[in-house]
Amino acid sequence: VSRSEKTRISELMRKVQAPWTFDSINNRISAFIAQVHTSGYSHVVSDTLSQLACFKEVGRQDVLLNCVDLLAGADGELAAREQAICERIRKAVT
Repeated sequence: VSRSEKTRISELMRKVQAPWTFDSINNRISAFIAQVHTSGYSHVVSDTLSQLACFKEVGRQDVLLNCVDLLAGADGELAAREQAICERIRKAVT
């Protein structure tokens, strides 16, 4: 996760009035990265995708997809792996 992506995540969380501080958001990002290192990328992606149904259930998938697009482009680059995960997220909620 690049510095610009972390900053963008914090900005988006403030915008949607998430109850987390900047430090809390950074801690969550660090925990997520640690989980990837511990459990493996594929496992974490599968778990995460399975949790996205809640956005569809409450009709907020558009908010999620907008945030995903903004985050993916935060550093000015969209790597193939980022593009692939964006598509998987889009498929999970549409």
